[in-house]
Amino acid sequence: MDFVSFLGRLHPVVLHLPIGALFAIVVAEFWLRRSTARKDQSLLFSLYLFAALTALTSVATGLILSEEDAYGGSTLDLHEKLGIATGVATIILALLALVAFRASGSGLWTKARQLGLACSLVLITLTGHFGAEMTHGKGFLTEFGPAFLQEKEEAPEPVEITKDTTVFDAAIYPVLQTYCVYCHDADVTKGKLRMDSPELMLAGGSSGPLYIAGDIENSLMHQRIHLPLDDEEHMPPAKKPQPSEEEIAALVWWIESGASFELKLADATVPESIRALMPATTEGSAEDAFVPVAELDLQVVQELRDQLLTVQRIQQGEDRLWIKFSAVAPTAGDDFVEELLPLSNFVVWLDLARTQITDASMSTVAKMANLEELNLNACGITDAGIKQLEGLSHLKKLNLSGTMVSEAALPTLLKLEALEAIYLFRTQWTPEGVEVLRRIKPDVKIVLGE
Repeated sequence: MDFVSFLGRLHPVVLHLPIGALFAIVVAEFWLRRSTARKDQSLLFSLYLFAALTALTSVATGLILSEEDAYGGSTLDLHEKLGIATGVATIILALLALVAFRASGSGLWTKARQLGLACSLVLITLTGHFGAEMTHGKGFLTEFGPAFLQEKEEAPEPVEITKDTTVFDAAIYPVLQTYCVYCHDADVTKGKLRMDSPELMLAGGSSGPLYIAGDIENSLMHQRIHLPLDDEEHMPPAKKPQPSEEEIAALVWWIESGASFELKLADATVPESIRALMPATTEGSAEDAFVPVAELDLQVVQELRDQLLTVQRIQQGEDRLWIKFSAVAPTAGDDFVEELLPLSNFVVWLDLARTQITDASMSTVAKMANLEELNLNACGITDAGIKQLEGLSHLKKLNLSGTMVSEAALPTLLKLEALEAIYLFRTQWTPEGVEVLRRIKPDVKIVLGE
């Protein structure tokens, strides 16, 4: 038995003792605020001494635990420094309580003690906050708190997606950013693993390499994603958003294909099901077709990002937007889509895959006059909803896979003059209906699966 490691693992247990002690002291200080009785001062001193001893125990076990490989990063450094500061503060508090006890509750020493108590409460709250972020991810404490407390992160501006863009940047890193990087970056480095750059991904973590190029079965990333959801080693954690089957398939394909960070879209044979996850290239006449009629409301953009939507400019210097619902798909319904109305003239690529929307949302989508790509994969959309889209004159790419849409929507599709590609696998379309569409629209790419 490794007794030192055993002591370190006690940290999650003992850290609650000084927290409880300090808040018990707050109650005792209030209850005995006018008492100078020696027995009352003795009780207060005992509580302060208990807080100091348990705080020091918590600091000691925490320092031992930090030597393990489970955590790292700047958040751990802050948690550690604040924890030590809390331990020192409780020692000072215990000394002040001892002096006040010997001085029979002298007003000066009592006030000094109470001021120190207030500072200790602030320190231990901050220590707990950063400890929770290490365990549960960024913003855990404030996620459901008042708006002014919530941590707002600017979504990174995307790289320009052209044929020269790498497959990793276009299809793989967006998935990692959404589901992995928040626990594996410079701030929170679980398992000593960072995934915020190719170089750091290649370095791996405390459990070894993140993946083995060309060997999916022995790749740690693949193994962790496919563990049962209730397994504590399943990644992402069970209470965090989970990647879709298509997003997992993209990661699997990338690893099996050699896990290249340099392979360009123009040089790769990417399965259509994976291409459906990413925006099309920006080459062509998209800029000419885009004619906004109002100024982009950046406040609305930020509000949507605060709700975990991906809202990004397709290309820097332009107001053409790509909006993706993947992080909120399990709960996003028709009301959520209505919040896009102020941006309707700017939305060019819209990904609603796996959301809980119905045909009612199509009336909102129909107002996006500049829409070029629409992903409705696995949504509750029917032919009646698709009929509302017949006025989208710039729509080039339409993903209907996994919906209840059938060839009854054919008249609507024929009115989409700009249509270049449509995804129909796992829909109600019959082979006969697909053949009719092929004959009438020979230039439209019809995708029925890989």
